[in-house]
Amino acid sequence: MKQLLLSVTLIVLFDLLLSDCANPKAPTGGPKDTIPPTLVGAFPPSESVNSNKQEITLVFDENISDQKLLQNLIITPNIEIKYKTTTKKNELTLKFEEPFPDSTTITFNFFDGVSDLTEGTPAVNLTYVFSTGNFLDSMIVSGKVKDLLTGKPKEKAIVGLYPNTDTLDIFNSKPTYFTSSNEEGNFRITNIKTGIYKLVAFVDQNRNLLFDASKETYGFIAKPIELDSNIFGLSIPLIKVSASELKLITSRTLGSHFDIQYSKGLEDVDISTDMKYNISEDFKSVRIYKPNDFDIADSLQTSIKTLDSLGNSRNDTVFVKFDENVRKSSKFESVLEPKGNQIDRTENYKLSFSKPVKNFDSSLIHFAKDTTLYYSLDSSTIFKWNPTRTILEFSSTFDTTYYFSQQQELLGKDTIAVDTLASINPSDSTSNEKVGESPGRRTSTKGADQKRISNSIDLNFPDETFISVEHDSMKLFTKSYSFLKQLETGKIFLTISTEKPIYTVQLIDENYKVIKEFAGKQQIKIINILPGKYSFRILIDDNSDGNWSVGNILKNEEPESIYLFPEFTTIRANWENELDISF
Repeated sequence: MKQLLLSVTLIVLFDLLLSDCANPKAPTGGPKDTIPPTLVGAFPPSESVNSNKQEITLVFDENISDQKLLQNLIITPNIEIKYKTTTKKNELTLKFEEPFPDSTTITFNFFDGVSDLTEGTPAVNLTYVFSTGNFLDSMIVSGKVKDLLTGKPKEKAIVGLYPNTDTLDIFNSKPTYFTSSNEEGNFRITNIKTGIYKLVAFVDQNRNLLFDASKETYGFIAKPIELDSNIFGLSIPLIKVSASELKLITSRTLGSHFDIQYSKGLEDVDISTDMKYNISEDFKSVRIYKPNDFDIADSLQTSIKTLDSLGNSRNDTVFVKFDENVRKSSKFESVLEPKGNQIDRTENYKLSFSKPVKNFDSSLIHFAKDTTLYYSLDSSTIFKWNPTRTILEFSSTFDTTYYFSQQQELLGKDTIAVDTLASINPSDSTSNEKVGESPGRRTSTKGADQKRISNSIDLNFPDETFISVEHDSMKLFTKSYSFLKQLETGKIFLTISTEKPIYTVQLIDENYKVIKEFAGKQQIKIINILPGKYSFRILIDDNSDGNWSVGNILKNEEPESIYLFPEFTTIRANWENELDISF
């Protein structure tokens, strides 16, 4: 009986072992496989010459997946030959429907197209090359692509070489040789035929290998690439600026408005008449407003000159006319900058209006503390309008010492909250204003019932300060601010060494947003900087025309130079930093 039980047990165990062998399973647990597959063989072998095979097989050291192959495989030079792929365990086979061109070196760059089957780890630097002629082309071009304004590397940008001919059209042609940049922005194009090429890099959003000038980020080398020897270390800055042609799309009458729409954003507009006009928020359309004395039965021939961000211009002639105004007038609104709640004692203000301003009374603008203190703007304040009278800029210096002394007078000396006053140093400024000098008139209308000195102030734009071209008035607009305190902010003393004659210095935060901007000089003192990390971007006016340019690919003009300070400086409250920059 015991022998029978033992026999049955052995049979069951043997069946289980056979079952496991017949149905293999991936082992569970254990460390993740992060080792990429490695190419161990190829048929025909890589770097073969006089090869006319239409079927290529690659062998790896482990089972692989080709799920991402179609999105990642780049074949250069660019050929339009269809192919199919099959994967069997550790082998990848590509079958092409047509033969390759004669006497041509063909390079396959797989990028992340082949990965191991279990964890999806992609093969690294996987390439395959062969020639249909009796030698391999051997020229190399390499370098790095980066964002022009941040210096950050650009991953997966197409870097392409085009034949440099008189008929070259980079907007409607695919590059002959190309590759894609890696995570560090580095690129390397190999096995190129000797010749002269045009180099263009772009982020191929729709993955069609065609440079979409209106939407895609791009960069280029203006000088032709002459390949009779290898070229290394190219630096290509990329920027997103529409390079498409500026076109007039439509022009039409909308009651008391005449609207003209363009294909892209406008940098500048000039019309031949004195009619008021405005540019839309997306900068793509111009609205002309009907003058009071305009006869709606007439039309006026008007010349309009427009300029895009690349400096390309066009001139159009339109016949402006208006209808009886059956539409309700749009609301007259404005946006004030700074948008935050804190200001320096010397501050630049900017008002952007929804339509042109016809009448403006600057004497109404004032600072106030509740109804107890009233300060008009200094009579020397300069107001600057843009050509369409839709943007107003002005700078105002507020005497905080005088402001606090007036509060002290109203409150009484025994009730001063000295901590608020002591934390501000209004004399720490680059202005020439005398401390204690009033910025305007002061009127006391009520007895003070406050218990401590306030660090806040209201900037007021009363009714009738602005009247639009459509005769509606801006309603009372008030913005509350508080003054930046010395103990809560830091300073930077910047020394610049350069032979460049004209440049602009930008203080930028960690998001590369411009915080402050200065005309270039050797010594710059920056005060009242909120705690955080900051760096500097310097725009260099290479041609000394007074403006930094993003370049123009249509005119084969590269962007003017930018110097990015390589480090971010930590600004602490009540702390001074000294920084030297050389470029």
